[in-house]
Amino acid sequence: MPSLTQKFFLSLVVALQIFKCDTPVDAGIVEAHHIMGTDFFTTGDMIMMNTTIPFTLTSMALGMMLAFRTQNCNARYNEARTIWGSMVNEGRALSSRVLSLVGNHEKDSEVAVAAEHMVKCIMTFSRALKYHITTNGHCPDLKIRVKMSDKEVNEAKAAALRQELIRHGIWDENDPVERAYVDRLLDPRVASRPMHALQEISEINARVFMRPKEEGGAGLAPHHANAIFQSVTRLQDVLGACERLYKTPIYTGATRFTSRCVWLWTNLIPLALFPIMGPIATVPSSVVVAVFMYGLEDVGARIEEPFGSLPLWQYCDGIDAGCKQTLAQHEVLRQVPR
Repeated sequence: MPSLTQKFFLSLVVALQIFKCDTPVDAGIVEAHHIMGTDFFTTGDMIMMNTTIPFTLTSMALGMMLAFRTQNCNARYNEARTIWGSMVNEGRALSSRVLSLVGNHEKDSEVAVAAEHMVKCIMTFSRALKYHITTNGHCPDLKIRVKMSDKEVNEAKAAALRQELIRHGIWDENDPVERAYVDRLLDPRVASRPMHALQEISEINARVFMRPKEEGGAGLAPHHANAIFQSVTRLQDVLGACERLYKTPIYTGATRFTSRCVWLWTNLIPLALFPIMGPIATVPSSVVVAVFMYGLEDVGARIEEPFGSLPLWQYCDGIDAGCKQTLAQHEVLRQVPR
């Protein structure tokens, strides 16, 4: 698929060729039959087309095609943005809910450690999801080549995700327990790392938070534990919605057909502009038309895969900031007399 610059350049070349062919004929330097052996170029008014009806008729269909594609792509983009926005809200709510429900336990107790671990899993979920639904996780240091096998891509993503989790202070590589969890998360046998993080949250809720206090658990009431499970379910809905958008793109044939129609129509429009605007004005006019047509097509192409266009790293940073603030405030409130 030609780049946007290449398409603009081709439209300019087509317009310049018309100007180049017509100028010698109008000046009487070259006779028409020396160019094509016909009287097609006899006068400037007859150079290509003396009517714009074909372009008028096809422009309606082309406009509908472009509008339909752009609207569908924009709908996918807005849905992706809404999904990630809901994940930010749910992540903050879940971290706050967990720490407030189990905040009366000692700092080094199993419950307190499990609560902090759960909050870190919430931060891990967003980071893992970012790599799960994009080619390179928006990581500038991760280079995915076409010839790489699925195993090589998975290993490269795992290495990049590990560095990101450590660099952002989510997990401590020097802590054996935390390092062991990261190793489990990045195990090649794990098909869905975001799902792995959510399962960890559910396991903590079931094994630690719902366990009676007499047995060393948090002893959460059923409705409180159920609220945590409901948050996990909503995050699973986010994961499923993201996978649906990522794995079911717009029909490729429709995208290619629209792109080819735009390319053909834009490169033929100079033939209709020439009788109206003359050889000199045809060149800049054709380029302006190409800018609008190719620009509109490019907008649809860029947002067709929304996760490659959305700043997912900013969403992840927002979740991290909210969770870390909740952890810090929880430690402060722990010292406040009740």
